[in-house]
Amino acid sequence: GVKAATLARGLARLVTIEPPAGDIDFSSNYALALGQEGDAAGTAGMRLALDTPKLTMAGLRIEQGSDALALANAVIGAASVSAKAAGNRVDVVIDDARAELSDAVVQRASTAQASASTANLGAASLQLAFPDGPVEVSGKGIAAALTDAVVHGPADAELLQLGNASLTGGVISLQERMAAAEKVVIAKGKAATWIDAQGAFNWLSLLRGEAAPEPSSSEPASSAAWRLALKSVEVDEFGVDFADRRRTPAAAFGLEAIRARIVGLDTASAAPMQVVLKARAAGGGNIEADGQVRADNGQADLKIKLSGIALAQAQPYLSDFALLRLASGAMSAEGRLRYGDEAGAGAKLAYG
Repeated sequence: GVKAATLARGLARLVTIEPPAGDIDFSSNYALALGQEGDAAGTAGMRLALDTPKLTMAGLRIEQGSDALALANAVIGAASVSAKAAGNRVDVVIDDARAELSDAVVQRASTAQASASTANLGAASLQLAFPDGPVEVSGKGIAAALTDAVVHGPADAELLQLGNASLTGGVISLQERMAAAEKVVIAKGKAATWIDAQGAFNWLSLLRGEAAPEPSSSEPASSAAWRLALKSVEVDEFGVDFADRRRTPAAAFGLEAIRARIVGLDTASAAPMQVVLKARAAGGGNIEADGQVRADNGQADLKIKLSGIALAQAQPYLSDFALLRLASGAMSAEGRLRYGDEAGAGAKLAYG
C-alpha cells in the first residue's frame, strides 16, 4: 500500500492538509492500466484505470481558506475508477463509490459547523469533469446515512440535531443545478429557528453565509435556481422551536413529536406536494394538517385541526392591539387554511 501521508504531501500545493495516518490499497486482483489513445481527429489523450481501489485514513484535516474538513477515520473505495485526459479536459468515472466516515466535522467560513458520529455515503456512478470552466459533477444511485449529526451556527448556537437521517435513490448534477431522491427519512431530531430583531430568518442567513465576491465580467453568474425533487419524505419524532425576536419579550412557539409525510416535493413543478402532519404543541395541545402545498411558490390548501392549544402562546401578539393578558385558556377548532390561492386572496384562514 501507499502511505496516505505521501498523498497528502502531493495535495499540499492545492489545500492545507495535515498528514493523516493510513494507506492507499488495491485489492489482490487489481488492474492498473495506463496508456495513450486518440480520437477520430487524431488528438492524443491519456487514460488511467484502477480496479477496486481503497483508501483508509485516520486523523485527516483539510483546509481551504476559512473552510475545513476533519475526520477521525475514513474508508473510501470503489469498484473501479477511470480517468481520461484530452486537451484541457479531464473526465473521471467512478463506479460503485462508497465512503465510511467517523467523527466527521465540517467548518464553513466560520459561520457554521456540522458534525456527525458516522456518515456512510455511496453512489452507483459518479462522473467528474474538469474542463476549462467550472467543474462538472453528476451522480446516480446515491445513498447516504447519518447518525448523531449536529449543526452549530454563529456563537456556537445549536441549530439542528439529527438522531438518524437517510437518503436513497439520489441523483445530482452541478451543471444542471439539480438534486433529487426517491426517499428521505429523518428521525429523532430537533431544529431551532428564529427571526432576529432585523427580521432575518436564521437558517437563510446561515445558508447564504458570507457575501460572495462579485463575478468577473468574463464569468457571467448563473441565474438558474437549484431544483430539489424528493418523491417521499418521512419525519418521525422531530421537534421545532421558533422564536420571533422582533418582539420584547420574544414570542416563542414549539412543536414536539412531529410525524409528517410528504409526497411529490419538486421546487420546479407547479404540481402540489401532498402533506400530512401531526404534532404536539410545546405549550399544550395538538395540531394536525392534511392537504396540498406547492413547493415552487408556497401556495397551500390545508385542512387544519387544533385541539387544546394554549392561548397564552399568542400573548406577545395580542399585546399589540389591547391591554389584555391571557392567564390561561385553550382553543380547539377545525378549519381550512388557504395561502396564495389563485383568486388572489393572499393568506386566508377559514374555520368550519
